[in-house]
Amino acid sequence: VSDAIGAPAALATFAADWHSGRFYVLGIWHRETRAYLGDICLMPQTGGQAEIGYYLAREAEGQGYAREALGAVCQFGFEMVRAQRLLIRCFADNTRGQAVALAAGFRPETPPARFAWFRNADAVSLIRRFVRERAQNGR
Repeated sequence: VSDAIGAPAALATFAADWHSGRFYVLGIWHRETRAYLGDICLMPQTGGQAEIGYYLAREAEGQGYAREALGAVCQFGFEMVRAQRLLIRCFADNTRGQAVALAAGFRPETPPARFAWFRNADAVSLIRRFVRERAQNGR
């Protein structure tokens, strides 16, 4: 949301997506100051997979907020959404985002093969994929 005028429509869309189970967006907030630090989302996909994305304000990076939020969203994804597999995609130069995924128990995954004619097929080399499978105990 780029300004306060657009906030009500964006929040209404987020609420509709949440209730339909299409897309879950959660804010990351500082517990004491209540400052907004970023957001994290989970989008269910086909075949029991859900994709996670996260963003932190630059001044909030490196303090463990993304790791804490990712741990909570993984639990939500496995327990409430009933995902069997979680996916995170990061740009190759986003080493902090990759470190967060690895710290949360995700492992690197080779991207699926794409046909050469596929639009943006060359962009695949710019993306790193990380996956985490649902454990036998449900987490």
